[in-house]
Order: sequence, then C-alpha cells, then structure tokens
Amino acid sequence: MKSWRARISNRLHVVLVVLVSSVIVLAVSRPVAVPPISGALVNHRSAPDNQRVSFEVVLRPRNEGKLLASAWLRGSQPPGPYLTPLQFAQQYAPSPDAVDLVKDYFQVRGLATGALWSGGLVVPVTGSVAQASKALGVGFDVAKLSGGRRVVVADSYPTIPNSLRAIIAGVTGLFANGYFPVTPKGLSIRGPSSCAALRRENAPGQGYSPSVVSRYYHLARFDRARTVTVGIAEFAAVGASRSSPLERSVADYAHCLGVGVHLQVRPVNGGSTNTARVHLVEAALDIETLLAYAPGVHLLVYTASSGNADALYLRMVSEDQASILLTTWGSCEADTPSQQLRIEQLAFAEATLQGQTVVAASGDDGSSDCLANGGGDGLAVDNPASQPMVTAVGGEQFDGPLGKRTRALVFNSATYAGASGGGVSKVFAEPPYQHGVYRAIKTQVARLCPLRSGCRLVPDLAMIAVGARIDAPHSGWTSVGGTSLAASVFAAGLADLESRIGERLGLVNPWLYSLATGGRAFRPVVQGGNDYRHLHPERFRAGGDYSLATGLGTPNFGVLLASLRQHLMVPVLPQHWVRTRFTLHLREVFDAT
Repeated sequence: MKSWRARISNRLHVVLVVLVSSVIVLAVSRPVAVPPISGALVNHRSAPDNQRVSFEVVLRPRNEGKLLASAWLRGSQPPGPYLTPLQFAQQYAPSPDAVDLVKDYFQVRGLATGALWSGGLVVPVTGSVAQASKALGVGFDVAKLSGGRRVVVADSYPTIPNSLRAIIAGVTGLFANGYFPVTPKGLSIRGPSSCAALRRENAPGQGYSPSVVSRYYHLARFDRARTVTVGIAEFAAVGASRSSPLERSVADYAHCLGVGVHLQVRPVNGGSTNTARVHLVEAALDIETLLAYAPGVHLLVYTASSGNADALYLRMVSEDQASILLTTWGSCEADTPSQQLRIEQLAFAEATLQGQTVVAASGDDGSSDCLANGGGDGLAVDNPASQPMVTAVGGEQFDGPLGKRTRALVFNSATYAGASGGGVSKVFAEPPYQHGVYRAIKTQVARLCPLRSGCRLVPDLAMIAVGARIDAPHSGWTSVGGTSLAASVFAAGLADLESRIGERLGLVNPWLYSLATGGRAFRPVVQGGNDYRHLHPERFRAGGDYSLATGLGTPNFGVLLASLRQHLMVPVLPQHWVRTRFTLHLREVFDAT
C-alpha cells in the first residue's frame, strides 16, 4: 500500500526504492494486469497446487442504484438513527437465491464457503491453489512478507463468469492492491527536553504542540463521559506484543501527555507482520495524534497485509464497532483497478447508512499522485480520498507561530518532502454537496474532467501537515508531517464533536459544504500551491472559497459544534430511493470498465 503519509522531516535528498518490506518504493513499470506485491520479497515463486488459500467474494447489493441513492439521502440529513449491519442486510443484501448461486459455483469446484459477513455482502472462500485457480482463472505465487510470513497472491485479477457478473462485485484478499509506503527516512530529535517540548512548542522550525494546535482550530474538549471509538486502518505489526517498539512508543507518548490508552487490535485475515520502520512510524503517528487531540477516545486498530486492504475496509464497516474510520494510506486513483474502486464504494456507502464517518488523507504527492509509484507525471488524485462518501483531508503549513495573525499556506514542503494532494477525480462524478464549489471553479476544471456530469473534487478541507513531534519506534522523538497528520487531527476533532453531542456524525461532507458560504466555519488558505515537483505550473493554487489544494480551507471546530447542536434539532426524514443523476452516472462509469 502506498502509505502516505507520515512525511518525516528530512532535508536530505532521498532516493525512492522499491524494496519489499522497506520504507520506500521505487518507480518501476508494472506487468500488465499483474498487481504488484506490496510488502513482499521480490524473489517469490509459484504456489504449489495443494497450498491452502483464502479470499473474499464481494457481492453486489440487491439494488445498487437504490443503495447509493439512499446513502446520499441519509448523508444529507442530520445525525440521528442509522441502520445496523443487520438492517442493512435486510434492505440491501442480495437474495438468498443469488447467494446460493455464488456458493454453489465455488463449492462445485471443491472450495468451501463460510457464513456471510454482517451486512450480507461478503462471502469468505477457502480451498487449494488448484481449486481457486480453476474457479477464478488466475495463477498464484507465494510471497514472503516482512516478518517471515508467507502468503499466496494471485498473478492477475479474476475473470468472473458471465452467469455471476450481475451478482459479484469483485474478489479481494488475493492481491497486493498497489498501496505502497513512500515515506523517506527521518531525523530523530534527541535530548531530555523532548517530552517537555511536546507541551509548549509553537514555531515552524521546532514544531507545534497539541495544546497550541487545539487552540488554533478551536477543538472541542473531549467529553470523557461518552465513549467514542475511532477505527484505524494500519498495515503494520500493531499489537504484536506489549513490549514491541510500537507499543512502547505509544505508552511513552501517552505518559508524556498524561493520557490513558484505550486500544484494541483487530487482525484481518491474519493481520500484518510488517515491522518496517516506515509502517511502524505511520501507525505511531495515527495512534499518538488521536490520543493527543481526543484524550479519552477508544481506538480500534484494524491491521492486515496490504493485499487484504479491501477486506480490512469491509471488516471495519461490517463490524460497525467504530463510528469514525481513519485511513492514512492510499493509491493513485488512475492506477487503482475498477474492481477495487467498486468494492470500496460499496463499503463506504454501507458506512454512510450506518452513520460511520470515513476520513482519508489526500496524499503527499501534490497534484501528481501517480508519480511516486511510477504511474506517470500527469495530474492525478488519491484513492480512497477521491471516493465521494469519504472526507478527503489535505494539508496546510504556516509561516510562523500559530495565533490570530498566522498566515496559512498550502502544504508544500521540501523539509517534509511532500505537498497537499488534490485535483480532479477521473472516475467519480461530481457529488451533490460540491455543486456550488464546482460551478465556482468550473472554468478551471472543465478541461480536466472527462465526465459529462462533472467530477469529484479533492480535497474537502485541510488541516496542519507539519511540525508534529511523536515518539517513533526505534527512533524516539521524531518530527513528522504530511496529510497523515492532517487527517488524524481532523478525525480527532470529529471524535471530540461526537463526544459532546452524543450522536454519530455519519457522512459530514454535505453538512460541511453547507457551512462554507458566508460563515465563520472555514478559514480559506489563500497562498501557495500543490505542484510539488514543478511539473504543472499553476496547478493547483490556493484562492477563493475552494481550491484543489486545500478544499474549503481549515475548519473552526467551535463553529462546527454550535452548528451541530442546531443541526440536531432538524428531524430525520425516512429513507427512500431517489433516482439521481450522480448514481446513474457512477453506474455507467463502472459498467464501462
């Protein structure tokens, strides 16, 4: 997985290399239709016919158009009652006959099928390599992951039989999805004053303490009387042992701030054994940031190998244990197979109906998201940030201490080796909540959007992306930045809000965009751009009420809290299917791929 985005402060030139379980990835050309093996040794071999393999078959909902339209309708309404996974299954899962057709197909070929996951869209399948190869029309290799674990990966995406194409959305669990870590090595900040400095720093060259950042964004004080759970997607060996470097770093950081740690780990399909420093730093940044900005929050860390990325997202949604879902990992949208995009779209639609808020970092490669992984230097955005039912968080940086007179700029930093990801989706149509901002910048994006009904714009907003001091595994106190930091701070801010109002927030994008016009909810970023590698001059510059570098700008959580309290007094309308131009266009896009 292309993790983004714990950009570690480093003024040295870093050469990106693709090493299996290493921190960084080399720009290499990919074999046609063969997913790259992320986190695995290069010297893999063909899998023996009798080796056991497991994967998940993701089913199309009973009525995909109705599901997407209902998700949009619910997302545009105030917080309130949401569906449970059981209720979701009753309304949207495929019929028992359709499920039986899928199970029969695999069982006839000797594979075993398990019970449907909660929500009714996922069928687990197990069997031998020979059986799976015949059923899916693919070959298999054995790859060795970091930590010594060997896994079976497919050498191409499967061919779904014509008789099942109307039922099966895709298959996950057998492929490295193309998500890779791209974080360079960092500089440790040593010395006995590090913990003390964490409480008081407020300068670009030193860092910004959580207390200073909280005041700057007017973060609400977390109400410890209520339990709020944030689910975090990680592809590192989290929870390996209480004495592991990551667990020790988190404990030391929490002790420094005087906060408790409420953390559980949920391995998905065996979890992750990846102990590469870059993966551990990414996990430390996500966890420690949430502890700092939402003290008292409960953390549920879902961990998997990168080949199980979509299975991880589906598990986070089907279990429905966390109300806020955070991912600081991603892949260039243009390089992401349509099957993967569709599976994630279904998962996030279910999350919306269940009242789960999905937050994603927008990436650290600025306006050219594919470049880091060898996908070309064209304009591109990151997935899953480009998914319309996800809140995409870009980054901002500052020219001085945080305060009333602070000048905010687009995150674009040689020190942190990255820039705020943003641009125009080439896959997802313009969502209803962006109609206003899309019209405002239509002349800027008209030539960039290939879709007749307009395109999804990324990001939605921006948060601090520089100057975070964390306790990093194997390194101690380290200065990090990037949109991983920005997304984690925003997710913590949402947890603070949820603790104050006592309701899940669900899809927040329609509400946030409704506050952006003529109010005090957002402060626009008015200087800088995200063309980090100087490939596309003037793409994309800050300015106006919305930009393709920082979205709506940076939120004032005090204003958001006051708005939420008023928002809650509006009744929630019953759900029904509204046939929308957006829904139909999305289906056309996927049917054509």
